[in-house]
Amino acid sequence: MVADRPPRYAVLDMARGIAIIGVVIYHFIWDLRYLDFIGINMRETPLLVAFQAVLLASFLLLAGASLFLAHRNGMRWGAFWRRVGVLTATALLVSAGTMILLPAAFVYFGVLHALALFAVLALPFLRLPVWMTLVTAATVIILPAYAQSDMFYATWLSWIGFWTVAPATLDLVPVFPCFAWVLIGIALTKLALRFGADDGLGSVDPSNKLAAALKWAGRKSLWIYLLHQLVLLGILFPLQTLVQPGTAGRVADFTNSCMSNCTDLGNPEAYCTAYCQCSLEQVEADDLWDVINSTETTQAQLDAAGRISRLCSAMAE
Repeated sequence: MVADRPPRYAVLDMARGIAIIGVVIYHFIWDLRYLDFIGINMRETPLLVAFQAVLLASFLLLAGASLFLAHRNGMRWGAFWRRVGVLTATALLVSAGTMILLPAAFVYFGVLHALALFAVLALPFLRLPVWMTLVTAATVIILPAYAQSDMFYATWLSWIGFWTVAPATLDLVPVFPCFAWVLIGIALTKLALRFGADDGLGSVDPSNKLAAALKWAGRKSLWIYLLHQLVLLGILFPLQTLVQPGTAGRVADFTNSCMSNCTDLGNPEAYCTAYCQCSLEQVEADDLWDVINSTETTQAQLDAAGRISRLCSAMAE
């Protein structure tokens, strides 16, 4: 017997719409930094770091809540596997696209990869007690602090999340601790329904234009996620060549050149990825692009370049 399709909650669509708008805003700032329109360090700006963390947690919480609501009356296996299949296919598209644009830091386990895997891992918790779900979530959060090892820096293991230093990739959503947010979303939804929130959730459905736009964005969030960077970069790349000729793509050129030189020397790919990511961050932080692009440099600039090489070699070991 196939379970009935549950009602769709407008409040969750609106929440997801707000989250995807936040993602577009964050990536717009990232693109501006990547193309040198602004000079901030994304990883060292507390507001942006917090913003990114809130966005990720929001999507994972909503994924957990939606997964439970979709199957609370019984598993709808056809709908479930279709959803996992779509997430997996789109995740592979993201991997392929980033491999072409920035192979040294391509996305091999980003948010879409994680959502597909987390949906499968969460299946038992749809029926397990709330307390067991929350205990598991706490374990997933705490365990990385006690199970760290350099071996998990390798690409084929880093998706687990036990690395000591985050690998160089544009987007990484490891199982530990990120899966905990899906579990928390499931647990909170169960508790909310247990205390009579079902009618309240269903009654929240504003009819104004803003609410309609947010609901639409929430229902189309996957496609917005896939396409928004193409739109943003399609606008910003031509604009950058007009405003800042000669600098377009220098980050990608630097990273690709660094990786090629490093691997040609016989170094492992994992080492070269860490070394080149570290070097890029230091070049940007110290504004040493003139050193990279010029054949005539001062002794002070050469000393700075040597310092970066020694620092990043040590960090990549």
